[in-house]
Amino acid sequence: MPVRRQAGVQRQRPVVQPQPGDVVIFDYGGGKGHTGIVETVDGDTLTTIEGNTNDNGSREGYEVARRQRSASTAKGFLRF
Repeated sequence: MPVRRQAGVQRQRPVVQPQPGDVVIFDYGGGKGHTGIVETVDGDTLTTIEGNTNDNGSREGYEVARRQRSASTAKGFLRF
């Protein structure tokens, strides 16, 4: 039996339409990226909860904050 099955991990189909609770992945190139948790979806607009940010939206942040992002800017989504 494969280790992944023993650990209870299963492969899932790619997430095309994000929904609340999904993890959103942003890729800014050069090894720079960011993640957040989708709170709400309204068309192409995601409301996310993200750590390591600040009031200016910098990735050099010091707080957890609610952000509005375009779903089209996301590299992908994970659903657990």
